[in-house]
Amino acid sequence: MISFEIDSNLIPYYASFENHTGFVPLGVSNRSGSFEAYLEPPLQPGDEVPKSKWGGGSFYTFAGSKEWRNLKRAVTIPTFDLSTFISDNFREEDEVILKVDIEGAEYEVIDKMLRDGSFRYVDKFYAEFHDWQPSGWSQGQKDDLRSRMENSGIDFGHWEAEFPSVPDAVKYEPKVLEALPDRNCLTQNGNVKLAVAVGMNSRRAKRLIATVMSHPATKYINVALFVYQDFLHEHPRIVSDWLKDSRFVIGSRGASPIPQDYFLKTKLKYEIWMNVIASLRQIVKSTGQSTRHFLPDFKGNLEWNHVLKSLKMEVPVNPIWVPPRYSSMIREDYFDIPSVGKTSLLLNAVYKSFETLRGMTTTIVLDSDFDETWVMSAFLLDYLLSPQAEKAGHYLTGFEHC
Repeated sequence: MISFEIDSNLIPYYASFENHTGFVPLGVSNRSGSFEAYLEPPLQPGDEVPKSKWGGGSFYTFAGSKEWRNLKRAVTIPTFDLSTFISDNFREEDEVILKVDIEGAEYEVIDKMLRDGSFRYVDKFYAEFHDWQPSGWSQGQKDDLRSRMENSGIDFGHWEAEFPSVPDAVKYEPKVLEALPDRNCLTQNGNVKLAVAVGMNSRRAKRLIATVMSHPATKYINVALFVYQDFLHEHPRIVSDWLKDSRFVIGSRGASPIPQDYFLKTKLKYEIWMNVIASLRQIVKSTGQSTRHFLPDFKGNLEWNHVLKSLKMEVPVNPIWVPPRYSSMIREDYFDIPSVGKTSLLLNAVYKSFETLRGMTTTIVLDSDFDETWVMSAFLLDYLLSPQAEKAGHYLTGFEHC
């Protein structure tokens, strides 16, 4: 990845990028030279809180009170010719993805790329057009440029910084939403499914999964394995090793853990959509598999429900979390006793949930980030193989039909 930025204060943001080269400060232009740019000053205590705080700046600024971004720090920035840079450094057989968000300078840059023919090196093009910027181009000239792009067969995706969605992410990587192939396993009729919610602690996750998959109860069923994008990014080999066991069905938990308040108050559908799509793409990238299974950390957010439904994602039926997601579901003295004492209380909470959902299909979700889950998992599976479970109508079955 190669980035160009005019604001030197943003250099620290690039430090975490992998396989990245950053040129800062350097402005994208249609010619090499220099240009006066206008940057945002740091936000100080007591300053009026702006509507948005991007950092960076622009080659263009509005006069007086019209300058709504407070671009008052004038600096001289070296510039380079993007069209020539692309032609000199890439071949047509290279895969080049170009994203341009340069605050009004895009008109001159794209105009030169059209005249030079350097778009032939670009496989995927994303851009934000800033028609409102005082770039010196009339609206007629801007419309004419877009017509020339269309006539030249230049497609682009509209991608704005404050709306971080990739319009054709699914189209660009269609395997994200492919169905899983059939699995070799024996289907047992039943109404209790089993899933492991892999947290961010790899040691605890490995210990829990080894215990669960060695138990006789899971010998002939498949088990769902829900992972965060961040866990999969950090531990691809661990997950790939798990998936060598054909009993596992892979699923997503989203990008990373979300506090309950954040989950419930998230309203922007595109942020949720990108969270889900990014996690699905990570599964494809790291494992070669795809999935339609998704496990939200909590319930109660209608926007999440709408996005998951629009993507045709399947959410576990009537999840019974172990330990419970809400402390009100267990006795008050639970937090005053050691782990061996917690086991019986957790089992009792699960059994009460069974009673509440009597006659309905349920999904036991084992949360790997808790030691108590590992301690009690074998006892819970013992119960599900027992005559008492059969008498109560609790029959363990595969998470996914074979």
